[in-house]
Amino acid sequence: MSGIFIVFTDEQRGFRFKVVTDNGSLVAKSPWCPDKKTLFDTIELARECVGMGHIRFADAPLRAKAAISQ
Repeated sequence: MSGIFIVFTDEQRGFRFKVVTDNGSLVAKSPWCPDKKTLFDTIELARECVGMGHIRFADAPLRAKAAISQ
């Protein structure tokens, strides 16, 4: 399955994107981007982070990462 980046302009005259699955389920929303360069840089960052991202529960203490690596 691959994500689809849908780009749109917003009421602040900037750009945003959302990532959806093939069937249209929302995966992520972007921050506001003032111009296309920032938009494309943000999309590139999202592509890199998602592919290499780790999973961490919000309530897990940060020291858990050190324990896992030992």
